[in-house]
Parts: sequence; C-alpha cells; structure tokens
Amino acid sequence: MKKIIALVLSCISLALGAQVKDSLELSMPGTVSLESLIEGKVAGLDVSAESGSRVGALSLALRGVNSLSSSSQPMWIVDGSILTPSDAQTDAPFWQYGSLIWAAPQSSMLGFNVYDVESIEVIKDLSSAALYGANGANGVIVVKTKSGSGNGVRLYADIDAASLAPVINISAGNEKNRNRYYLSGHFRGLNGESSYGREGGFRFNFDTRRAGALSLGLNASASIASFGDDSPAAEKGGDVDDDSDEHRSTDSFWMELELPWNVRLRTDVGVDYRAKKRYIWYGEGTAFGIANNGAASLSSLEQLRGNASFAFDWSRWFGKGFLSLSARADAIFDEVTSSVMTGFDFFDYGLRARGINLAGSAAKLHRSDYSYSRMGAAVRAEFSYDGIAGADASFRIDGNDGFGGRLLYPSANVFLDLRKLIGHGIAAVSSAKLTAGWGNAGLVGFVPYLHFGNYSQIYPVQADYDLQAFFRGRSVLKSSEFNAGLELGLFSDRLRSAVKYYDKDSEDSFSVYCNGREFGSNGYWKYDAEFKDFEQWGSVRNRGIEVSLDAGILTGGELFWSAGLTAAFNANIVKGVPYTSTATDGFLARWAYSDVAGYAPGVIVGFDSDNGSIKDHSGDGRISDADRIVLGNTRPCVVTGLSTTLGWRRFSLDALVTGRFGGKYIDFASLFAADSAEPALITGEFVKSADMIRLAHVTFSYDVPLGRASSFMGLKLRLTASGPSAPSGALPFKETGSYVAGICLTL
Repeated sequence: MKKIIALVLSCISLALGAQVKDSLELSMPGTVSLESLIEGKVAGLDVSAESGSRVGALSLALRGVNSLSSSSQPMWIVDGSILTPSDAQTDAPFWQYGSLIWAAPQSSMLGFNVYDVESIEVIKDLSSAALYGANGANGVIVVKTKSGSGNGVRLYADIDAASLAPVINISAGNEKNRNRYYLSGHFRGLNGESSYGREGGFRFNFDTRRAGALSLGLNASASIASFGDDSPAAEKGGDVDDDSDEHRSTDSFWMELELPWNVRLRTDVGVDYRAKKRYIWYGEGTAFGIANNGAASLSSLEQLRGNASFAFDWSRWFGKGFLSLSARADAIFDEVTSSVMTGFDFFDYGLRARGINLAGSAAKLHRSDYSYSRMGAAVRAEFSYDGIAGADASFRIDGNDGFGGRLLYPSANVFLDLRKLIGHGIAAVSSAKLTAGWGNAGLVGFVPYLHFGNYSQIYPVQADYDLQAFFRGRSVLKSSEFNAGLELGLFSDRLRSAVKYYDKDSEDSFSVYCNGREFGSNGYWKYDAEFKDFEQWGSVRNRGIEVSLDAGILTGGELFWSAGLTAAFNANIVKGVPYTSTATDGFLARWAYSDVAGYAPGVIVGFDSDNGSIKDHSGDGRISDADRIVLGNTRPCVVTGLSTTLGWRRFSLDALVTGRFGGKYIDFASLFAADSAEPALITGEFVKSADMIRLAHVTFSYDVPLGRASSFMGLKLRLTASGPSAPSGALPFKETGSYVAGICLTL
C-alpha cells in the first residue's frame, strides 16, 4: 500500500513526482538557495540565473515555457505552507524612465536554510498536479524539513576561501515518548564577486503521536537578511547602491485523526509572510546621477499568504484489490502591498537612498494594495489489483476568486506492472512498469493596475493617473497534458531507469475589468457597473522526452560508487496569439520574437550571411523581410545533469555537472559596435552558441576517526568547489564560483 501524503492541498500519491533525497547534505556547502539543491537532479527541470549575483533570482522551468504573459514558475510548498510566488519582485525603480534604469531580479528564497531540508519532491506530471488546481499548471515542488533525530547536536561551519563569507548552522533534534523536535539556527554571509550581505534565522519543528488516534505537528521559521548587488549600470566601486532588507516568516500546523474503518481526517494551516525594501541610489559617479543631482528609489513589497485545508481519506483491501477514496476542501488568500517612491536633486549624498526624504524634488509615490482569495474542493479515487495494474481519477473545482465563474480540473493515471503480469521472465529485470496519465491544471491570479504592463504590451496603462481604484486585472493559465512512461529496474534495482514522453497544451488569458467611467469636462472618474475592458490570450505547446538513470555501480565492501543521469529534450512553439506582437516591431531593429505564432518563444529571427554578404533566400534579387530565417532559440532544447558519489572507507566524493544545449544568444556588444545611423541587422555572425557544461559543485569529505575518549560523536571535514549559476541570457556574469572549506561536528 502506498501511503497517501497530505501536504496542504495534497492527498495524492507522489509516485509520479521526482524525488531528490540522496546527497543533499553533501551538496549543501556549495549552495545558497533551495533551487540549487534540485538543479541537475530532476529530468525536465531547467534552472537558470537572471543575473550573475549570488543573491540574484533563479528561474525554474519545468517542461518548457508554459505561458506568454503569466508566470512559468512552479509552486513551492514548505512543510504545508504554500509560499508566496518565487518570482515576486519589488516594483521597478525610477518608473518615470521606463526600462532605461533596470534592477536585476533578486532571489526570494534566501530566507530558507538548506541545512534544514530533509527531502524535496518535484511533481511534474499535470495528471498529478491537477489536484493543486489553480496553482499547479507549472508543477509543484514540495519541501520537507527535518524532524527529530537521535543524533544530538550538530554543527556545520563553512567559509568561502575567496570572499571569506562564513556559513554557520547549529541544530539539535531528538525523539522520545512519541514526541519529536528539531531546532536549528543559522547565519551566512552572502558575499561574492558582485554581491554582499548576510542572512540568518531559526527553525523549530515539533510533532507528537499520542497513544490512540491523534497526531499533530508545528513548523515555524523566521529569517532576516540584508544584502545588495553591484548594479550592472556601473563598475564595482562606482557611485551606485542596490541594497535590500528582507524579513520572512513561514509557519504551519497540522493535525491528523485516525478513526476506525480505515478513516483518516487531516487539517493543515500554513502562513507565509515576506516583507522587503530595496534602496537604489545613483550618484555623481554615473551619468544618470549627475543629470539628476543624485537619484534615489525606495521600493517595498509586503506579502502575506495563508492556506488551510481539510481532508478525508478512506482505504480498504478487498482480497488482492486495494481501494482508496479521498476528498478535500481548501482555501488560500493573499494580502499584498507594493510601492515605489523616487526622489531627485539632493543637497547631500551622505544618506544616499535611505535619505530619500531629503530630495529636493517632491518625492513621488506609487502604491498598490489588494486582497485575493480562492476556495476549492477535490475528490479522488484509486484502485489497484495485487500491484499488477491500477488506476486513479480525480476531479477538482476552484472558484470564488472575486471574478465569478468556476474552473474545473479533471485527471487520471494508470499503471501496469509488466514483470508481475508476465512473471519473472528475464532474471536481470527486477521491475518494469508502464505508466500513463492525463490531467488539467491552472494558474489564476489577481493583477493590480500598476502591474498591467508585465502582462500586456498593448494595453494602455497610464501609471501617472490615479485610476488604479477603477481597474483590476485577472490572469488565467490553463494547461492540459498527456504523458506516458516506462520505469525499468535491472539487477535487483541496482540500475534504475525511467523514460517519459509528454505533450502539453497551455492557454493563458489576461483580462482587465473596469468599475468606473469618466464624466464631466474636467476628466473626473466615478464608480459604475463593472465591465470587461480588455482581453488578450495566447497558446503554447510543449512536447518532450525525459530520461533518468540511477546506478549503484559498487555497493559492497569498503568501496561505494553510485551515479545518476538526467536528460530532457523539449520542443516549444507558440500556437496562436490574436494580436500583433510589439516584439515583432522591435525585432526590425535588433530583437527576437517572443510571442509570434509558429515560432518558439524567444526564437531569434534574422538574416543569413556568408562572408559578410546577406543571402537572398527568396531569390527576388533584393534583401527584404522575406529573406529572414530562424537563426536560433534563446532557450536550450536539451538540459542534462550528471551526478556521482564515490565513497571509500572514511573518504567520500560528490560531484554534479550540468549542461544546457541547443540555445543561442545575440552578441549585443558586437552588434552595437557595428551600429550606424541605420539599425544594425541581426545576421548569423551576431548569433552565438549558448551551449555550456558547468561544474555545479564537487565536494570532498573525510570522516575523522575519534577515539573512545572523545566527547564528540562525529567529525567530518569538507572541501567544496562550485561554479556560477547557468545564465539565462547573454550578459556576462561577474560571479566566478566559490571554494568552501568546512566541518560537520556532531556532539
């Protein structure tokens, strides 16, 4: 019987999700965020960096780009708390200047301590993610932190040899009389080639299983971070600041009651609170600062997300048949406040951005406040016979999001165990299972007025006007996927492999609703009946194949050697958009298509050239738009990861190598250098390969032998080298990786 894990919105079997448990502890010295722990270990997951900074945001894509306008980031759940969106950023600084002043996205996951992680579950198949309804279209990542253990007190102390940034983590856990607890505290420096700062926090986990049927647990964590990044607009040491302060608290509570007749009731409650302020300053060391006699921007973001669920589960054996029925009701709400204030003309640069109230100009403030909530319910049935074959089906409904209407998400999975069906057959084959699934999932969100520009390039947002009270937006992503796979085990499962094919169609829509109108000659607005003012949509198709291999090469004696390989191919294409893309017009100068039907999102289209001469592909004797061809895609079509762990006596070696292939980028430096009065044409000579193989990390460790008289239970020495994150664009990275030395001491 497979245990059904209930984590907030989940009462599903996670057998179709990818598990990442092995080698977590070994890989931690070279990581900063949770995303780094799963890089290269999940087939179909592409992890790339938005900037070269160690505190920069990482972008995750499961099975390709899923949407043209809304987010493609998966949903994160930590110990039952549904986290606020991982790609949420403070508002753009200096909004008056459009995108001329750009601030690199920063990571929202810094507040989570990687040393607290026990396991990570990645749910890719929409036939499994369907039970998450309007949150599951981009996949789901479920993180479980440590519970009590009998290892006493454990201390990790690491230091980066290049930046001298320390990482200290101390934890204690125990289990006694059906009570378990885990307590940890951590501090780490975030220094790198272009980043700086520090972060610290604590975690407390407790659960109890009382005599009888009642179990309950509590998970609480909090962190404080102060960090920054050298702006890409100036060299290091220039008169530019980009500083951030962030507070985060993530808490959850669960209670489970086991009743007679195999009935289980469970309730989960989670809260995730995040508050961030970002200070950006341009002084006399920059052209922008000189032109404005000092320019400052203060942007803030405050997010509160809460979730609650109640689940019912019943299961029973009927001879060799097993039947499970479950039902769940849940709710989620968001409270979000974002603002940005700018100031210019400073008589004193001493306080910099934190002294924005000293600006000679009248500081302009843009502020957005909104609340959003949604409720849903789901039912699921599962039946299997003697482990030979089985099927499950679910149906979820989401609604009450303030816009009316209901969203439905059905799904189904089947499996067939070939080895049990045909007998032992070939002795070397220890397991062989066919799987198939189909399901729908979505992503629904409220879009405040000031953020319309992130979803539509053609809706006329007038951010200077005080109209945000009369407009609100809604983003809806619907995805439907079919998948089929084969799982194979050889030689008593010492070699395990899996191959999966998926075909996913996604459609996103962005709607603007207006509840007011203009009246009178002076242009005043007043409230009126709400109507839909604008709507756009787009559709994308992703198809691909994923392969994973895990091998226990040597498992006996003093020598241990295991290896894992993941590889995924993804083909992505825009099926349709009903409007003319502004990216098309922009490309006539020097940009790539991002949302044009018939092309992959981010494809580079330009002119073919040979020895400096542009080829006339149309054969009409002249160079025109008809001669444009596809020169490449800015996103890789193949993503791979190779990991290995080698142990001998007290020595161990753990390494991870990742690769991204099939991607291209535009060499803007060369393109701009060739520019003239006329816009430079994008030709093949300006499109370069973005293929790369990088050493994510390599860790060498040694268990120091301790005598019986030692008061320590264990001492491990560790050395780690890691490379910079894989880039998502063509901009060069400043970070050069890290070299970490540390110890793990068990008391």
